[in-house]
Amino acid sequence: MIGKHSRLLVLLATAACATPQGEVFGRLGTDTLRLFNGDSVELQARLPTVVEGSPPGRMYMYYPFRDLSDTVRLRRIAVGVFMKIWSEVEGQPPAFLVMRAVNLPTAQRKGRYNIVNYGFVIDRRPDGHWHFLGESEALR
Repeated sequence: MIGKHSRLLVLLATAACATPQGEVFGRLGTDTLRLFNGDSVELQARLPTVVEGSPPGRMYMYYPFRDLSDTVRLRRIAVGVFMKIWSEVEGQPPAFLVMRAVNLPTAQRKGRYNIVNYGFVIDRRPDGHWHFLGESEALR
């Protein structure tokens, strides 16, 4: 489990650089996921995530087709992405998931650019239920 002080993973503007094919973390995807709540996201990457002293996790990076300032909406979108990718993780669930929204679609992530990230950590408890980090209500 990740430390309780990390309730919310928020990464502010950072500089990034990509190849002409949009490769920063490997080739970025452009698949659009339609979520149960009516929102859509561009799923850009599925990445292993490592936190020292914790079992491996997994990060899903996506563009939510909207500004990142509405954090209530971003949380609903993170739940939607979690429900959509559930079948990928249920067989061999990682210890935690990072749902990272980014402010740029893959098409704009070429060359040098500034990117803003907003993320949520969802961890799997010993009873097998998934929770936003530090919260008691289960997502699944």
